[in-house]
This record gives sequence, C-alpha cells and structure tokens, in this order.
Amino acid sequence: MENATYCWVGIFSRIVVIIALGGLAVAQIIASSSNFHRMIPALSKRSWALVFGGVAMLMSLIPSFRNFRIFSFIALVATTFTAWYMVAMGIIGYNDEGLQSVAWTDQTPPSLDGFFAGASNIIFTFGGHAMLLEVMDSMFRPFKFHKVFYWSYNYVYTLVMPNSVFIYWGQVWPAQAEQYGNVYGYMPPSVARDFSIVLMVIHQVIVFGLFAFPIYYMVEKLFKVHTGAYWKRLACRVPVGLLLWLIALAFPFFGVINDLLGAFTTTFEARCTFIIPCLAYNIHYQLKKNAAQNRLDWVIIVFTAIFGFGLGGYASIKAFVDSVNEFGVFAACYGC
Repeated sequence: MENATYCWVGIFSRIVVIIALGGLAVAQIIASSSNFHRMIPALSKRSWALVFGGVAMLMSLIPSFRNFRIFSFIALVATTFTAWYMVAMGIIGYNDEGLQSVAWTDQTPPSLDGFFAGASNIIFTFGGHAMLLEVMDSMFRPFKFHKVFYWSYNYVYTLVMPNSVFIYWGQVWPAQAEQYGNVYGYMPPSVARDFSIVLMVIHQVIVFGLFAFPIYYMVEKLFKVHTGAYWKRLACRVPVGLLLWLIALAFPFFGVINDLLGAFTTTFEARCTFIIPCLAYNIHYQLKKNAAQNRLDWVIIVFTAIFGFGLGGYASIKAFVDSVNEFGVFAACYGC
C-alpha cells in the first residue's frame, strides 16, 4: 500500500511539473510579445507572439542543457539590468516627481476575487526559481549543487525584492500597473527602457527553452529516442514546442496564466515549494522527535491548500473565463 501511494504521488508530481513547465514556457512567449509591443506598437501583440514564438522554437535545436550555459549567463545579465532599472525608476518616480510613499491601506485590491488571484500570484512568485534537476544535470560536480542552489536563490531575491518594493511604494505606479498590466506600459520611453525590453525579450526566448527542455526530454524518453540520433529527438521536440506556441497565441492572458500556475501547480510542486514536499516529509519521517516540524508542515499544507489551491484557484479560473469572454480566443491585442 505504501509503495502504491508513493507511486501515485510520484505520477501526480510529474503531471504537476509538466503543466507548470509548459505554462511557464507559454508565459514567456506572451510576455515577450507584450513587452515588444510596448516598444513597437505598429504590430499587434498577436503578431509579435507569432514572431517570438518562432524565434523561441529555435531553442529546440540546442542539443542538451549543458549547451545552455552561455545563454543562461546572457539571461542573467538581462534580468539583473532590468531589475535595477526598475529600482531606479521607482526612486525617480512617475513623471520625475520622486519617491512618494502612500499608505498601504490605499492599495487594497478592488474585490475578494482580486485578493485571492493576487495571493496565488504571490505563491507563484515564491515557487522554485531554479530548476533543480536541470541545474544538477548541467553541472560537472553535482555534489556542489546545494551550495550553488543556495546562492542562486539568494541572488534571485536581490533581483525580485528591491524592484517590487520601490515600484509599489510609489504613489502612482500601482494604479498604472492595474491599468496597463505591463510595467513597460507606464515607463517613459527612453534608451534605458528600450534596452531593457530588448534584453528581457532575449531572456524570455532563452527561458522558453529552459522550461520546455524537460518536457522535450520526457517525450524523448517516452518514444525511447533520448539516446538516439539528434534528428529523432528533434522530431519529438517540435510538436511539443508548436503546441506551447499555439496555446500562447490562443490565450495571451499573461497575468491570468501566472495566477493559474500559482494556484494549480506551485501550490503542489515537488521541486522545492509547498504541499507535496511538506506532505512527503511528513509521510516519510513519521517520528515523534519531529513532531514540531510535522505540525509546521501541516500548517503549510492546510493554509496553501485552502488559500492557494482553493480560493486562489477559484479566483484564477473566474479571471480566466472573464478574459476569454471579454477578449475571445486568439485575441489580437489583449490589454493594449
């Protein structure tokens, strides 16, 4: 019975991870088209999604994760520049009026649906920033992985926390964010902004490959060609990439996609986040000396299940349905 339970938990974990990785890959195409549309609005977001979806498909040609090293470094430079550009813009303030603090009570969500959708987005933000198995696979000394992951996780927080604080601290930025749904939509045109957009689009194309590659590898193993000829592996990858590209074109709702991923994947994810890791720990280490740890894990499990999966899931599905009803499928310009 115990082995059967572990088997089903393992299968469920794999399904969750596949959905999470696929959703994240889709989000990269949506984000790149949305970002570039802010710089060159002559083409619709759907047209830019066609362009950058095709560019992202080129990442399927990369043989393995070890060939991503230089691309990962480029992506790191892109996110670092953009994060600190956002900090600078937060300090300068909207229309150069400087940093103006506003009471947190004046920045409340407009409804409970918005609150729980935001909560699931926060859960998504605090999910696994680094992809464990892929990082280990790319290392020549995997036994040093725990140190690499620790420092990479901390570095990520130096990127996501300061720019979030300074952007949302300002008096006008949150209202602008709600209106445009894209940070570049309310940043004044400048060389720095355009350079940041170009860097982020490069980053998003690279990250599409990083998120799609594990799915590619699973499909290759399914058809038993993962150690075979390169053209056979490529034949397995292309249909998967095309499907992700099609989903990005059909449902270009970036914020809503992130909410759905936060509610239905990050809450469970087996990589390093919430329900499954805590549940696995409690099942495996059912010892009295770990009673305090077990209680903490159960608190995390129950809280995440109710607020993240339950209420966050409801709010995310509602937002998704509302977006489809309002803009339709294959919308030419969502949130323009």
